[in-house]
Amino acid sequence: MSSHNKQWSSATPGLLVFLIDQSGSMLLPFKDSSDSRTVFATRVVNRVIDSIIQKNYNGDHAKDRCFIVAIGYSVGATELCSGFLSDLDNSPKRTETVKKKISDGAGGLVEIDKTMPIWVDPINKDGWTDMTAAFKMAKQIITEWVKDKPESPAPVIINVSDGIPYYNHKNSEECAEETAAIAKEIMDIKTT
Repeated sequence: MSSHNKQWSSATPGLLVFLIDQSGSMLLPFKDSSDSRTVFATRVVNRVIDSIIQKNYNGDHAKDRCFIVAIGYSVGATELCSGFLSDLDNSPKRTETVKKKISDGAGGLVEIDKTMPIWVDPINKDGWTDMTAAFKMAKQIITEWVKDKPESPAPVIINVSDGIPYYNHKNSEECAEETAAIAKEIMDIKTT
């Protein structure tokens, strides 16, 4: 069985890496919404993390079938949160009350209040789009992961961005080429 077909399990956990653009353009509105792109992006990442945790619950705790890392990038890259599902479940930064639509049992929807754990916050200041730094950090994390867990499924990276790489006052083509080169190096990392 190829590592691309291997399921995430407690014995062979998966690695999920979110790269989150935290550049100035993420402060702009998202489509026709009153929310900014950064608010929308972090809301989605937090909901995906929470959904993965909830789907992997066994009784009273989350099974550690996955290790999640969120990396924010602007001027450089920063690890925003990381951990196995049980670690993340037990240590959100805070919780917020959000509205959720659920079935009313008669074909309609009703809104209820739901408590949402928050691990990643939106940004509030301008900055570059140093995607290369984020991919370099992801490469280091993935290299160590594969070295320690060669039998686990291939790691997954999700890059949430509204733009192209730009940093260090370089032209955007050079930044894009450097980022693509690091991404290619990551794709060349092999599991058993």
